[in-house]
Amino acid sequence: MAEGDYIANERYLDVNKEPKMPLTPMQGYELKQLVSLEESVKSLESLIQNIQGFVWRAICICEEAKDGLTPSERAAVCLYTMDCLCKQLNAALRSPRRQQLFPYFSYLKLLLTALWKLPNFNGLVYRGVKVDLSAAYPKGKKIIWWGLSSCSTDLAVLQSQDFLGMSGKRTRFDIECFCGKLIENHSQFSEEHECLLLPCSYFEVIDNTKEGTDLTIVRLRQIQPPVPLIQPPFTTSQQQFAQNTLNVASATQHVENQGTSSTLPSALT
Repeated sequence: MAEGDYIANERYLDVNKEPKMPLTPMQGYELKQLVSLEESVKSLESLIQNIQGFVWRAICICEEAKDGLTPSERAAVCLYTMDCLCKQLNAALRSPRRQQLFPYFSYLKLLLTALWKLPNFNGLVYRGVKVDLSAAYPKGKKIIWWGLSSCSTDLAVLQSQDFLGMSGKRTRFDIECFCGKLIENHSQFSEEHECLLLPCSYFEVIDNTKEGTDLTIVRLRQIQPPVPLIQPPFTTSQQQFAQNTLNVASATQHVENQGTSSTLPSALT
């Protein structure tokens, strides 16, 4: 990514990059084996410069299990918040050429497994874009956001100068969601109070109003899509098997790092 292309906090402000036409529902990634974060991004090493360096940092931030997630699952979420891959990942999620997603499948398996395991957040979240999108969101329209959608539960965060700001042409989305994922415990920036909406989220436009001359406020309500747009990352039995596999791998790595011949905990053997 060229330096001139960088936009601070772009993952909160990229609604205008969502495709206008429907895409093929997302599937295939769920067939991948659940692997460590380091292994899951090997196919991205030629696409994202120094991706393993960012992975190392995410792992350092997320050393402990939390909220029912393994350290590797937490680190996958943390990696997304670092902006090193979210722009490219969302471009692939929004592309009609679904084969562009293939290199991301292993990472998506780990990331979406983590997000699926987190409790659903039902409430109001905010995101926006620094253009007027009022014409694209008429009241009553049903829309799909194919990418991962970063929102904040705190309107003040979105209104700050580093995000949407308080001047210039803007569209703010006030979103009533029923399955948001609160990730501030796993983010590089916990103060952003980030809520992540899953790929292929489906909404109805409830209202579209002007506030002054520069701000459009679009109110969305998340609803169930007419057909499944994304396959879940696991069945219940697959989740348990994958969890046990990751626990064994983590314990093995811990023993190797300690340089001892300790046996694995009995619960993992």
